[in-house]
Amino acid sequence: MDNESLISVISIEFGLSREQSEIIVNSIFRAVAQSLRKNTDLEIQKFGKFKLIPDKDTKKECY
Repeated sequence: MDNESLISVISIEFGLSREQSEIIVNSIFRAVAQSLRKNTDLEIQKFGKFKLIPDKDTKKECY
């Protein structure tokens, strides 16, 4: 599901304006991104768990 679809579903489901729904969706993704940048796991009940997992194919060089 893309952002636009998610915004529409939230708007319809909760009777919110498109603008209000867009703020909610953007806030959720911003919180997920901030947690991952801090390498902190994030769990939103009934929505999902988010955890940064290193890519096995990526080799990191230490300097």
